[in-house]
Amino acid sequence: MQTKDYLAQIRTIDRRIANKMREAQKWRELAYCTGSSSNMNENKVQTSKRYDRMGDAVSIGIDAEKEAKESARRLALIKYTIEKQISEVPTDRHYQMLHAFYVDGQSITQIMQTQFYSKSHAYEIYNAALVEFEEKYGEEYLTPEDERLKKSQKREKINPNI
Repeated sequence: MQTKDYLAQIRTIDRRIANKMREAQKWRELAYCTGSSSNMNENKVQTSKRYDRMGDAVSIGIDAEKEAKESARRLALIKYTIEKQISEVPTDRHYQMLHAFYVDGQSITQIMQTQFYSKSHAYEIYNAALVEFEEKYGEEYLTPEDERLKKSQKREKINPNI
C-alpha cells in the first residue's frame, strides 16, 4: 500500500462505518417487521420447514449488528492510528499539510488559498510531507513489493539511462 493510499483511508473510514451501521439498522428493522399479523393471511398453510422466520431475522440482525460494531471499532482504530501518526510528523508545515488534506478533507487548492502558497510550493510541501511520513511510518504499512518499486523509482531518478 502506497503512502497516499494509506493516508487516504482516513477519508473513507467514516463512510464505511456509517454504511455498516445502516446495514445493521436495516436488519434490525427487518427483524421487527417479519411475522407481523397484518402480512399474514389466515387461510394460508405454512409449507416451509422454516418455522421461525422472525427468529431467523432477529438472529441475522444480531449477527449483522455485532459484525457492524466490530468492523466500526476496527475502522475507528485505523483512523485514530493514522491521525495520531500525522500529528507526530516532526515538521510543522508537513503536519499542517497532511492534516488539512487528509483529516480535514481540504483540496490542495483550498490549502493554497488558506496558507497563501503558490501551486508549486503547495505540491512541494505536500510531496515532502509524504516523504517524511513514509520515512517515519512506512515500515508499518508498506509491503515488500512497495519497497522494491520505490527503490527502482529512486534509481531511475538518479540515473535516467538505467
